[in-house]
Amino acid sequence: MNEWDRLLRWHCGDLRDERLRQACGLWIVLTALGRDPSREAAPEGLAVSTALAHADLASAGPVVFPLPQGPAAVQVFGLWQPATELEDPLQRERWLFWVVPKRQLHAERRSIGLNPLLRAHGEGWPAVHLAERLLPLLDAP
Repeated sequence: MNEWDRLLRWHCGDLRDERLRQACGLWIVLTALGRDPSREAAPEGLAVSTALAHADLASAGPVVFPLPQGPAAVQVFGLWQPATELEDPLQRERWLFWVVPKRQLHAERRSIGLNPLLRAHGEGWPAVHLAERLLPLLDAP
């Protein structure tokens, strides 16, 4: 375990904390787009929402993604699926993503569950496919 891992585990005792998960999901999205998250903001029109899928989905209750309110034209949903309690939330291979144009989401909706997301938009994609799915939507007028 390197110094950063130890700092992260010390500062954020609960690696499943919602704020940490959201930050890690956004970090993965931005780096997939070739941005340096420590220096560059998210592209205008992009919103990222994350959720946690426990190893035992049946006993954990429903997986729900909050939807940010506002003018984002593209919504990215990130599902983190850690296999253990100590798994690093920046491990890209433990994430699935959905890229959805905002126009495909009901305007009054405040959240969306995993099952409705799967029915409407299919299985999620690994992080390696984020750029190819996002860039055409971010570049569109």
